[in-house]
Amino acid sequence: MPFIVVVVVAALLLVPANRSVTRGQVRLDLPGSFLLTAAPLLFVYAVVEAGEPGANPWLILGALAGAIAAAAGFVRVESRSQNPLVPMSFFADRSRVRANLTTMVLSGALSTSFLLFTLYLQDRLGIRPLGAGLTMLPLAVALIAASMLVPHLLERWGARVCVMIGLACAAGAMVAVAVVTVLGGGAAWLFPAMLLIAAGMGFGLVGLQYIAVSGTTDDDAGIASGVQRAADQLGGATGVAVYVGTGFAPTLHTGDPFLVAAVLAIAGLVVGAVVIGRSPAPVEADA
Repeated sequence: MPFIVVVVVAALLLVPANRSVTRGQVRLDLPGSFLLTAAPLLFVYAVVEAGEPGANPWLILGALAGAIAAAAGFVRVESRSQNPLVPMSFFADRSRVRANLTTMVLSGALSTSFLLFTLYLQDRLGIRPLGAGLTMLPLAVALIAASMLVPHLLERWGARVCVMIGLACAAGAMVAVAVVTVLGGGAAWLFPAMLLIAAGMGFGLVGLQYIAVSGTTDDDAGIASGVQRAADQLGGATGVAVYVGTGFAPTLHTGDPFLVAAVLAIAGLVVGAVVIGRSPAPVEADA
């Protein structure tokens, strides 16, 4: 909460107001916002509920049906709205669409890895929360290093190559997590996985951000950036619900939960690699 207050106050003081738009000229797309929120919430609820013992199957099917209906309703509302939250013309650019879909699966795997690290260190190894946080410091340091290195490599290798490297590193990290958890290794055995996750974030997300906003104009740059950030957050939340929720649901399987979650995340990353691999090369953003 204190950080939110600081951001709000700083925005009011430092960000200049847009004088070109007068009050009352633009209406908020409240129906679109509601449907876009309802669809993933209902889907995540259905996935989580499906893993609960004695869950009501009709409630699960109802939530899934509601998620599909909300998603379809969102498309319908946006196609008719005078001021849509996401104009349907946005989806005409295949590179941006594929970049956002890949962002979702990559963010899902990355968020899953953070939770798996924490669960393994605390629940399996019995390390206290502070100790688990300190154990994960190499990940933070490696991420800072990767974020400084990737922009230079992006210019040399291209965005799509960097994305592929990021996806491969994230998949390698999930393989390492699966091996360590199945074999019961100590905390130090997770360090390679942490370094690979940092590389996956640095290479993958930076490259995907570049593709998602390439070729934009002054009119659609904000939409492209907003959709990309939403895909990142939505993918992370949904990925955790699907991968970890399925992995740790005893009613859905009898395997090791860490292994199941890791395998599901790897499958998602493979799909992401196929999606972005078939994407046209991004064009330079307009100045």
